[in-house]
Amino acid sequence: ASFTMGDPGSLKSHKVQRGWGGASTAFLLTYLGHAFVHAGRKSFAATQSELEESWGFSNKFLGGLDTAFMVSYGFGLLLNGYLAERLDTVMHMGLAVAASSLCLAAFGASAALGMSSDAYLWYFSLVIMWALLQSASIPCGVKIISGWFNRSRGMVFGIWATNGVVGNLVGLAITSTFAAVTSEKTIQYTLTTPALLTAGIGLLQIM
Repeated sequence: ASFTMGDPGSLKSHKVQRGWGGASTAFLLTYLGHAFVHAGRKSFAATQSELEESWGFSNKFLGGLDTAFMVSYGFGLLLNGYLAERLDTVMHMGLAVAASSLCLAAFGASAALGMSSDAYLWYFSLVIMWALLQSASIPCGVKIISGWFNRSRGMVFGIWATNGVVGNLVGLAITSTFAAVTSEKTIQYTLTTPALLTAGIGLLQIM
């Protein structure tokens, strides 16, 4: 079975007006977007022991952040699924993915910005916004991919779904790289690097 392009008129806003040249481009940009979202998530999870040791976060506080993230992400999937049917899908996804990177970068730069470990409102706000924004990647990506491929969708989505695994590996590689270099800015670098990758792909998505 071959990959074939969907009807150009069915998702005109992100296939014609936004200038995405073909199915392979749509696949690559949505794939990388969600992969880098996962890289940031994995990097954040991998820094939690360092957050306890260097920033003085308690295990209870980190658990609260994880809970806030998961609840917000779940709500965001529902919200963004609704919005994906009503907004310019590519602009919606690209802006949300790029904006999510700002939350991650700001979290990583918290110490440099003078935030103490008890600046609870700051940290919870960043994590909640990060979750809500990045949750746009899945519903928008699924809509775009399903519009481009009208055959072999099972195989296409099977391949596309590996973006999470690839992103996790990228996140681990980033974490391992900076963990090997002992520095007071290890956390900042570990979170800022995937944030920059995510911002870059988000901007590419809307160009």
